[in-house]
Amino acid sequence: MFLLMYKLVKKRQPGLIDPFTLALFFFASGWAVVLELFLMKQCSPRLLITFIATNFAFLIGYLSIAPILTQFNSRPSSLKNFNHFGHAALAVYLFTATVNVALFGFGITHDNRLDIYSESSGLGILKRVLDAYMPVAVFFLTYLSSSRTGIKRVLPILALCLIATNTALDGSKSGLVAIFFAYTISTHWLQKSNLIYASREPTSSRWLWIAASFSIAFIVLGLQLGLRDDLSRVGDVIAVLFFRLTIAGDIFILGFPQEIIDKVPSPHNPMLVLFSDLLSTLRIWSGNIVPLGTELVAYVNPQLEGISGGPNSHISIYTYRLFGEIGGTFVSFLLGCWLGLIRKLYAKYIGNDPVMASLIIALLLNCSNMPIDPSYTMHRLTNIILLLTPLVLIFFKIRINKIETRSTSPKLAQS
Repeated sequence: MFLLMYKLVKKRQPGLIDPFTLALFFFASGWAVVLELFLMKQCSPRLLITFIATNFAFLIGYLSIAPILTQFNSRPSSLKNFNHFGHAALAVYLFTATVNVALFGFGITHDNRLDIYSESSGLGILKRVLDAYMPVAVFFLTYLSSSRTGIKRVLPILALCLIATNTALDGSKSGLVAIFFAYTISTHWLQKSNLIYASREPTSSRWLWIAASFSIAFIVLGLQLGLRDDLSRVGDVIAVLFFRLTIAGDIFILGFPQEIIDKVPSPHNPMLVLFSDLLSTLRIWSGNIVPLGTELVAYVNPQLEGISGGPNSHISIYTYRLFGEIGGTFVSFLLGCWLGLIRKLYAKYIGNDPVMASLIIALLLNCSNMPIDPSYTMHRLTNIILLLTPLVLIFFKIRINKIETRSTSPKLAQS
């Protein structure tokens, strides 16, 4: 199933190393779990049909909007404005990271790093800023390291290593994966925009594999440290890692047998659930939405009620639970169109304004997880809209003003 899906989308992304490829892998794992449940008579035909319909609706929406990537030869002309913007975004990221470490230390030293911000009386904004600005910081540093020569190239490379190290010490395996994919997307955009020297392209590819090896090694090490009481061999750790990858459809194991998903109370306002993070952040609505995975765990195991974790909500079960069979299929199609639109904008801005490209790269990196975790994707989307977009619009407006000034200056001189 993964190979079939990848064959459908491969011409619409730079290559195999892409965040959507990883999402498709977990997406396909969900198919394997559901089909196995159906063969074991643990999934009703109705839920199977709904699962297939919502997933295909998402893919159709995505494929109908996302363009096939072609050759690009243009080069951006607004690099000076991008330099100012990149330094401002990098300063925001580094300042926030410094304050975060000063207040909370490194997440790897805490029993549960996710509880740090929930108990910090509003300081969770620090995590939101880091999530929103990380792709831009990586994009800008990749540009600096690729366009400079000699000693000037060392500092941005060290800064990239610092960001990766800080994320590793925070204990975030998904954060390291996000940095890796931010680097791959940035490298592709810079290559196609003729902002990487031809001699640097092999070096960039080498850095990709180094970063990938570092990420995998850290994940394996983290598993061994976290499960050291139960595991004594590296082979056992790798087996657990493989199990975690292949059991990506665990929410279906909880929700589909005996149609348990229909027994969990549905929200009265599905749109409120979909945009709850944005509305609560803007203080338009005050409430607490319990993630679907957490609700299912509590329903199946009542003694675990009050836990903060649970499996990711795949798009099929998420939209079905909120909008039903027909409504869920339609919403899945719209979410696929949304991701396809971001891909289209990414292609449009290759060789164009790098400031707007920064915003689009951040959107692409975070929204690529839409099929496997729409709830968390909406959370990350809120961070980008509220925290990153204002800075992008400020510098975009500065660029427009400069263009208008240059266009009116000759007219004034003639008069």
